[in-house]
Amino acid sequence: MRTTETCATSAQTRAHSETTRKGVSVDPTTEPSLRETGARRDPAAGAGLRALFAPRSVAVVGAREAEGNRGAAAVRFLRRFGYTGEVFPVHPAGEPVAGYAGHRDLADLPTAPELAIVGVGAARVPDLVPRLADAGVTAAIVWAGGFAETGSAALQEQLISRARAAGIRLLGPNCLGVVTTALGFTGTFASWLSDVDTLLPGRIGMVSQSGGLAAAAHSWAQAAGTGFSHMISTGNEADVGAVEALAYLVDDPGTAVLACYLEGLADGAGLISVLRAARRAAKPVVVLKGGRSAVSARAISAHTGALAGQARIWDAVLEQEGAVRVTSAQELLEVASFLAANADRPVRGNRVVVVSHGGGQGIVAADLCHDAGLEVPTLSTATRERLAPLLPAIASNRNPIDLTPEAFTRPEWRAAFPEALRVLASCGEADVILVQLSAMSAAAGEELALALCEAHDRGPVTLAVHCKGFPSTAEALLKAEGIHVFAEQSAATSTLGRVAAAARDVGGLVVSEHEPGLSVSPGVGGQPAGEVVALARDVGALVVSEHQPEAPVPRGVGGQVTGEVAAAVRDVGAESARLVADAVRHRPRGVPDAVDGQVFPEHVVHRMLAEAGLRTPRAAVVSSAEEAVAAAREIGFPVVLKVVSPEVVHRAEAGFVRLGLSDEDGLVAAYKVFADAIAGRGLSGAACLVQEKVVSGTELLVSAFRDPVFGLVVSCGAGGVLAELLDDVGFATLPLDERKALRLLEKLRLARHPNDLAVAGKPAAEFLVAFAEFAEGLPWARFVLELNPVSVTPEGAVALDGLLIVESSLLV
Repeated sequence: MRTTETCATSAQTRAHSETTRKGVSVDPTTEPSLRETGARRDPAAGAGLRALFAPRSVAVVGAREAEGNRGAAAVRFLRRFGYTGEVFPVHPAGEPVAGYAGHRDLADLPTAPELAIVGVGAARVPDLVPRLADAGVTAAIVWAGGFAETGSAALQEQLISRARAAGIRLLGPNCLGVVTTALGFTGTFASWLSDVDTLLPGRIGMVSQSGGLAAAAHSWAQAAGTGFSHMISTGNEADVGAVEALAYLVDDPGTAVLACYLEGLADGAGLISVLRAARRAAKPVVVLKGGRSAVSARAISAHTGALAGQARIWDAVLEQEGAVRVTSAQELLEVASFLAANADRPVRGNRVVVVSHGGGQGIVAADLCHDAGLEVPTLSTATRERLAPLLPAIASNRNPIDLTPEAFTRPEWRAAFPEALRVLASCGEADVILVQLSAMSAAAGEELALALCEAHDRGPVTLAVHCKGFPSTAEALLKAEGIHVFAEQSAATSTLGRVAAAARDVGGLVVSEHEPGLSVSPGVGGQPAGEVVALARDVGALVVSEHQPEAPVPRGVGGQVTGEVAAAVRDVGAESARLVADAVRHRPRGVPDAVDGQVFPEHVVHRMLAEAGLRTPRAAVVSSAEEAVAAAREIGFPVVLKVVSPEVVHRAEAGFVRLGLSDEDGLVAAYKVFADAIAGRGLSGAACLVQEKVVSGTELLVSAFRDPVFGLVVSCGAGGVLAELLDDVGFATLPLDERKALRLLEKLRLARHPNDLAVAGKPAAEFLVAFAEFAEGLPWARFVLELNPVSVTPEGAVALDGLLIVESSLLV
């Protein structure tokens, strides 16, 4: 039985300069640890990350007792919040700071510090790096701005090149630093810390590309009684970036929920791997993405140079990987706090039972649940019969459940409340119980709060509590138990909706330890890396001059370069590298060479698709009316006649498509019209295409392109003449299997129409999977492959049209 006693800065800018780390590989099932991700994979890399986020000793360079000295502020915070490691203030004055002995120079330190907090101006930082190395520093936090974010990319390049040469991991520059609550470590100058005496522990790890937003969120969490495990501000990400910081938190046993603010990334593949690792670890990830609108994307580009990316592609990636997407900093904290409070009892579905002490409050909550994509199901007769004796006679037990004020004013109904909660938790008809509490006596409120604390402990369903006017002593009991209390109805339902949607998006999708990611490279046609290495050495006889341009390095799954393959390539030279690259890339048969800007017309695209086993209509390119008639006789009437030319991309708009030609006279007449138009427009290399008339089905637009952040992306939406009008499209990254393809299709508005149910069926999904496999083998750095329309019937999917534009023919 429970009793009352037992429950007792301004925004930082950032930049992705040319030195931004790329190619992060994350796989917690292999050694090294998940923390040891990124371009550098030497043993010191993991130690460097630990030194950044959990240092045993710290030197604060530039710290002295002077007004506005940021280093001194950090030293005072370290003292105030109980950091137990050694602290060495370093400044030419050599004065003590906050009771720690001062040192004039790094060379004077009695022992080697693991971490250096660099609190000097930007111009002095690069020259300081060799001295840090001489002092035995493993990692450094650089606060100073004035690097790539202000146009000084050369200074940032100088900094990172020296840090890499010295083997020092670096956070920043232009960052707010780090807070690790459990250690009392405050590698930051965040001014809000001056007004608190203790750091509240918490299970939320925050990674932010904005220092100001990170500081604000941490201060809000502290005020709300939630607390953070970590606050990590990544700044310009010259070395350690958001992806690597998130990977560290996935491994951190004190972190249950990852919250992050992202503006842009160079390493989208790394982010995907981290999100999958977080799913394996059962750690929810809540993401606030800046730059969603055109205005904010321009702002990011203008003041940081970062690539914001297409908002819809970001949404698609976060959705498919099970991240919880939010739209404001306040919502980021609210959702993360709710998830942290329920880390041991996650939301597993969208069925909500609403419990209130007033009918109107319950009705409004039900409406808000509907708006948030939640279900408020009518309870079964059996459950209602079990509830009836536990509620006042005038109560409603259908859902929403209206207990009426009598349920808290009369002691017999307060005493029955715990059992009513047990019935709802055990009935199997709810994933969440949303309890709404308002004004009542303190004694009644505390009795109900204790019942809710017991229900929270017991599970198995998730408990959500909204309080407005509830007695403060009773609300304090809930918070002491670790129950997250929502102050607003809409915040409660919005949070539940977002969390349930994320659970639904990945529901049933088991994250295998061997799920395609970035750290296992199967090589040629699925061969293990060792066979690829052997292949590289086999072609070593093709040695070329060492003065030849450097060859592209072969990459495996997700584009990752394997160390052995790269070494083999270096051994055998450029031409051998080209052969190995082609082999590892496994270019599909029939894919031609290309130059920048080249447009491949429909008949070429269809030939490539057919080589890959994708269905296309029978067709023939013709150069005379007689050839057109002969082709139509071979194919069989009715036929379609089109113009094929790399100079004409949108043929329907140009009047270069004739459908349903049912006889020879009509075909000849149409051919002559097209021939005259080709001559009149001076279209060199143009011809006519006679094509089989395929049985009409649901029309889709299917395309593939290489996104600069997330790599190859497949899109699917309403096709034909409706494509741009409806703007009904979804996106997915690779790998794409049939289940993932079905999820993509089911989200289209087109799939909700009875006549278009084939869209969400097996034929369309199978086509998308095969198309994605084909597109994955296309070798060019930037291209767009568009099939519009693809006709889908229960018998299968057929690509009726196709266009390939190679924007950059550089090989990847």
